[in-house]
Amino acid sequence: MRSASAFFWLRGKIPVGYKVPLVAALLLGGLQGFVGWFMVQSGLQPGMAAVSPYRLAMHLGLALLLYAAALYSDAAAFIAGTFPDTLRKNPSLRLHARVGLVLLCLAMIMGAFTAGLEAGKNL
Repeated sequence: MRSASAFFWLRGKIPVGYKVPLVAALLLGGLQGFVGWFMVQSGLQPGMAAVSPYRLAMHLGLALLLYAAALYSDAAAFIAGTFPDTLRKNPSLRLHARVGLVLLCLAMIMGAFTAGLEAGKNL
């Protein structure tokens, strides 16, 4: 936790509902750092010039999860539990947006596998 966050936490300036998401984000960020190190370790083997595509995909997937958590947390803070009129009137729009986001993230993770396995190199 950054020193400013710790300062506000100790002073009681962080609302009760935000403490658990902040700790979760801290833990997820630490896990992201560990997985990044784990990924780089796979490329430090003798005769190896690339990292493991599985570790690369795991690192990218965690980055996407951390980014999504940050966006969700920010949106919850600004919206404060209410949705804009467009989303309230058309709840299927939320479903389509979520499905689209999941598909986008899966496409990005598959891109990591493609890059890591050098799938297009022999074309």
